[in-house]
Amino acid sequence: MATNEQPPFMETNLGVVSVIGLNNICVGLIVAGIVGKVSFVLLVPIITSVGCTLGSGLCYYAWGSDYPVVNRAVAAVFSGVAWMIQEAGLPFYGYGILVPILCGIERIIFLTIFWGLMVVILFCRLAVVTLDTRYILRNDPSPVTLALHSTLTNRLHFAYFPPIAMAEILSAVFLLMKFRRTLRASKSGGLGGGKLYRYLMRSTEIRVASLAIIGITRSITFSFRLTVGPYRAVTQIDFFMYILESLYPIIMFRHYPNSIDILASRLIFTDENSMRNNNILST
Repeated sequence: MATNEQPPFMETNLGVVSVIGLNNICVGLIVAGIVGKVSFVLLVPIITSVGCTLGSGLCYYAWGSDYPVVNRAVAAVFSGVAWMIQEAGLPFYGYGILVPILCGIERIIFLTIFWGLMVVILFCRLAVVTLDTRYILRNDPSPVTLALHSTLTNRLHFAYFPPIAMAEILSAVFLLMKFRRTLRASKSGGLGGGKLYRYLMRSTEIRVASLAIIGITRSITFSFRLTVGPYRAVTQIDFFMYILESLYPIIMFRHYPNSIDILASRLIFTDENSMRNNNILST
């Protein structure tokens, strides 16, 4: 919670994280300027980085003791929304790759599960925002009130982070299914690119594993963030994982627009069209 003397913003952890977000935004804009266009997949890391920057700055304002209570409550609302954009926005990277290449029942299943997870994430985050706002407006720093507030928000966060990891895993599962199916079809149809598809599959597995680990770890460590102690090691681990999450957009920017994932979706689309054309010619 807030202290009577708040250190300058740039001397806090939140200030450091906001700089990371600003750096990611600048990198994204540079990439967009070089490419000459802004696609949905490129917008995902940019928008999530905006959420990172705004969430960190508004959190500093909301939980400071030197500002009016109403102003802090409003800042807490927008801080929670910004963090939701950052954390729940990362799975939309895989969403933007998959939607153009999925069709039929696969598309329906993917969209249903994905948006179902997004609804759960939205509900949990809005509940946390409501509790934070009510706590600030009550302006009651008593230990009992703090303990009750911490218990409720910790439980909500425990339900908030796993769906984020599940959404990323969902995207990876469907993407890997597409890779394997296209790899088998390309081999049987005499098309090249087998080594490339294996490389794409490994890249996807590593990407989803790293983000899933972040989501699962944060769901565990966040519940211990307010643990009282001289070192609060679990709190430091949680913040370390949050920093990794804030740095994650850099992975999405790699080699854009010839990034591994964009190239993968184009290859799948091209190979499927080639196989359809071959089938038409053979008949």
